[in-house]
Amino acid sequence: MASCLAVLLRLALPRLECMDLFGDPDQWPDSDLLCLTGVLGPHLVLAALHEGVFPMPLGDDAPREYRGATAWWSPQRRGVLPLDRLTVSSSLRKTTKHRTTTVDQAFDRVIERCADPSRPGGWIDSTIIDSYTELHHNGWAHSVETWDEDGRLVGGLYGVSVGGLFSGESMFHDPVHGRDASKTALIRLVLELGMSDQAPTVDADQESRCGTASDTTQPPDASGPSARDESTSTAPTPSDGPAPGQQAVPVHPTALLDVQWLTHHLASLGAVEIDRAEYLRQLTGALAAPGPQWRPHRLTGPQMLTELARRG
Repeated sequence: MASCLAVLLRLALPRLECMDLFGDPDQWPDSDLLCLTGVLGPHLVLAALHEGVFPMPLGDDAPREYRGATAWWSPQRRGVLPLDRLTVSSSLRKTTKHRTTTVDQAFDRVIERCADPSRPGGWIDSTIIDSYTELHHNGWAHSVETWDEDGRLVGGLYGVSVGGLFSGESMFHDPVHGRDASKTALIRLVLELGMSDQAPTVDADQESRCGTASDTTQPPDASGPSARDESTSTAPTPSDGPAPGQQAVPVHPTALLDVQWLTHHLASLGAVEIDRAEYLRQLTGALAAPGPQWRPHRLTGPQMLTELARRG
């Protein structure tokens, strides 16, 4: 990757000004890397996602003169996870049964864990954190958190939601306590993206808010979609299942879960590759579709698996 990247960069790739877009896709280079900028901000991230492009810093592998630049990517072979192809192995079901998930209850902690510099291939820098945190504060970026039975944050993911598109950015799991915890978060994400505008919500009797910043605080139910209004509370007792009378809804026909590049980890969950032209075609429909009705409160592992089975 480093040697190929260095070659591409030395070909004098174009530098975009802040408000320029990416032009005609038919004129894009035959490479995943499209261009470089010296700027990154939430407005530019949103504009890029509308065109099928996402940012990722170059990192220390880049030649010195390009370090700190933001690279803009549109893979020729794009990884996507069709919601109806989600594959949950028997081992993942076993671990998920002992987990709890929430949405938007610990965004800052999730992105910080994803940005851990000790992780192999780490690429999330302070500029990325600042931009996506602002997107979160304005309702565009969302996190899914996975908690264990002791109330530890053991996994999670984050990304940006625009209409029916969810652009997944990164995920993590605790190497000691969080086996398959990022996969459990992905199950919750698929359930959220599959909800229609008329989707019912799981009963949320408790109105207590998210706990302290310690990774050993169990997430309580939330009364709203934002994680910014946090206060200390004790962990609530999980409910026994979905609220009476709730019905599963079909998978959203135009939702697009973008995982950017296909990895073995994602392929094991049902992700596939499509070419750039097909991705852009699907993107058009997804952007025009209504977005998910994010449910911030807890779902236990058994609740998620039951909901998933009803949709199957």
